[in-house]
Amino acid sequence: MAFISKHKKPGDLDVISFAFTLGVLTSISLIILGIISAITGDKVVTTALISESYIGYSDTLIGAVIGAVWGFIDGFIGGFLFAWLYNFIKNKRT
Repeated sequence: MAFISKHKKPGDLDVISFAFTLGVLTSISLIILGIISAITGDKVVTTALISESYIGYSDTLIGAVIGAVWGFIDGFIGGFLFAWLYNFIKNKRT
C-alpha cells in the first residue's frame, strides 16, 4: 500500500486501525438496531431508511446480520478515507 506512509509522524492516525474500529462500531450498532426492531416487532423509521441503502437489511435477525456485514464494509471504507484524508491534510500543512 504505497499510499499509506510507513513513516508516521506524531499525531497521525493509524489508518487501518481507525478503519477497522469504525467498521466494527457501525456493524455493532446495526445489529443492535436490527435485534431491537425484531424483538419489538415495530418497524422503526431508521430501519426502513437503512434497508434502502443496505441490500438485505431488515427487521429480522438474519437481516440484522446482513446489515452488519454491509455496515462493516461501509464503516471500514469511510474510516479508511477519513483517516487517510486527515493524515494527508495534516501533513500538507506542516
